[in-house]
Amino acid sequence: MQAAPMGMAAPMANYGQAGYAQATPLAAAGPGSANPFAKTQQVTIPTELGGTIIGRGGERINRIRDDSGAHIVLEPTQPGQEERIITISGTEQQIHMAQYLLQQCVRSSLPQQGGATGPGGPGMREMRGPIGGRFR
Repeated sequence: MQAAPMGMAAPMANYGQAGYAQATPLAAAGPGSANPFAKTQQVTIPTELGGTIIGRGGERINRIRDDSGAHIVLEPTQPGQEERIITISGTEQQIHMAQYLLQQCVRSSLPQQGGATGPGGPGMREMRGPIGGRFR
């Protein structure tokens, strides 16, 4: 099973027609299992984003689990490891929702670009440009 990178959007060529990473059936999803439609998907994140996804006291990851209905497990960090594996299990819809919520969590943690920081801030000076225009 190949893990899909998380954070910045990967090229669509690495994904299926719907734009989602391919999911593979869980071993436990055989005949007689509780959910015959259950699948599993693994994604990777940079190790330093693990705390961002988990949140204070597990608050954020628990909210993602509740909102998506998926079972989500973050692999423990190993010394020198640059990436962390997240395993998401559930129905296809639950997996897609969990992936979306995880991506939103990662995106919200990235520094914002191009903010106008007050009338004399660097963003405003760049927008005024050489003609010295003003914003009101």
